[in-house]
Amino acid sequence: GNDDCNHRHSFDSMTTPEEFRKNILKILDYLDTRLPLGSHVVSIGLANGSMLWDGVQNHTHPLGVSYADFYDYLNCLDISFCWGWLNSNETVRNITTERAFALNKVYQEIAANYTAKNFDFVYYDLPLVEIWAEYTFKGNDPYYLIVPTDGFHPSQVFNSMLGDNLWNHLLEDHPDWLGPVNPNNDLITQLFGDQGGY
Repeated sequence: GNDDCNHRHSFDSMTTPEEFRKNILKILDYLDTRLPLGSHVVSIGLANGSMLWDGVQNHTHPLGVSYADFYDYLNCLDISFCWGWLNSNETVRNITTERAFALNKVYQEIAANYTAKNFDFVYYDLPLVEIWAEYTFKGNDPYYLIVPTDGFHPSQVFNSMLGDNLWNHLLEDHPDWLGPVNPNNDLITQLFGDQGGY
């Protein structure tokens, strides 16, 4: 998100696709000098951050003001950590999302063409839309997928669902990356009981 997000009231302050490509390749090249042979790297794209507004717009911020007022106040003070998405202006949010999607396209192109010596590399879009749909289909308010105090970061509920989503993708796409099931699972349950998955 930092490639899209900062306090500046300008789209020019966002990372360009060219800068993004250069930076991601630099990171991957660095990892290839540090990771042991046989490693696996999973990268996740930028979010459709304009959906944050959909989650908070009908709620009151814990400070007692609307999220529109809260976002505008942060921007007025020039202290928002994401002017592009924490903004009551729909056009600004949409342009910021367009940039995020442009960066994700670069990420997809890199993942399709990059070959490392020491690791496998896979890219997944951030499954925000899927998680949002799954959560709301069950009758839940998507507001609870967002940390209410900043109206921006994913909540623990979202992170838990993200973990499940990524695990399922890896089970389907790269089960060899996850290794075999622990043969001692039954013994562990016998010794310690069912601890609810912990």
